[in-house]
Amino acid sequence: MQSNEAFRTAQEADSEAWSQLVHGKESEIYYQRVLSEVIQRRTEYPAINDAKTLALAHYRAGQYKDSLDVVTESIKASVRGAYNVAHDLAISSMSAWRLNRPDEARATLAKLRDEVGDFAWEYGADAVTLIAEAEALIEGDMTTSQPSEPPTEVGG
Repeated sequence: MQSNEAFRTAQEADSEAWSQLVHGKESEIYYQRVLSEVIQRRTEYPAINDAKTLALAHYRAGQYKDSLDVVTESIKASVRGAYNVAHDLAISSMSAWRLNRPDEARATLAKLRDEVGDFAWEYGADAVTLIAEAEALIEGDMTTSQPSEPPTEVGG
């Protein structure tokens, strides 16, 4: 049996990873290392089962299908109004976009907006950050109204 202190340390490391992942300012190679660490913690401590961190780690590492698979399962298990659902839907819409599924990405973004309404801030600053990133990716910079083009190659 692992100590409570070791488990808390692993949880803190996962929280730190989440904070790094949300802001998305590092290289894909950096995020591949973060993903490896997130997966390792889940192997050592199965009780650390925060799907949003794993899904976002896959996304930042360029593993969009894996990201979408993880977050889809999380969404299925969520109830409307659950705290993580805003994060999950934002990650799902971005992953779908990167997989060249623009209709799915837009539909998920619409579902996200329906879920949070005008109250994104109630889901926390990280949710607001991810929602803004999803909107910019799928709909483009709001100052130019130009959406980004879906990728031509599918990341895995």
